[in-house]
Amino acid sequence: MALIRLGMVFRAQHTGKRPGPLAHLIFDCAKRAGPPHTFARLLDELELAAARRELDGPQAAPIEKVDRVWQIITIHTKKGREQISFGTVRNHFTKARKILLA
Repeated sequence: MALIRLGMVFRAQHTGKRPGPLAHLIFDCAKRAGPPHTFARLLDELELAAARRELDGPQAAPIEKVDRVWQIITIHTKKGREQISFGTVRNHFTKARKILLA
């Protein structure tokens, strides 16, 4: 019986992997883009965030550049400057879209 109680405690603690700052950023941009939630609209919103960063400075948005030719998005996180592929963004967008459409 003690083993079952111990197992229940560990089961309650395990919640899975938490979304990181990139997932939150994609979700916020998808929400701002509005319906219909498409990847093209998300890219447009990310480009607007990059323009806000260029005009207002780094505190405005963490997105530096959206490169549609090379399919890379440059962002600034705690780790520093990172380049994220469109595939990674698409994966996060799919998860965000499921939440937005629910």
